Amino acid sequence: MKLIEVLQAAYELFKKGSNDDALILLDRAISQWPRQAKLWQLKSMVLKAKNQFQSSLSCLKQALEFDKNDPEIHNNIANLYQ
Repeated sequence: MKLIEVLQAAYELFKKGSNDDALILLDRAISQWPRQAKLWQLKSMVLKAKNQFQSSLSCLKQALEFDKNDPEIHNNIANLYQ
């Protein structure tokens, strides 16, 4: 699978509420593409939906390491503190 296909599949699982399956797919993808901020961002969204806020924040901080200029990451971090 290509990165974009993984992101799409994981997002579809997330939208359907299949968060555990989405996390499995994302963890596999992160092991293959560990420096892809979008994977970390999506994993953060899934973890937030599971009320795992600290883990979600950790994922966003990891995403920030790889893409410091992405305003969406900064916005998502701010939203976690609300």
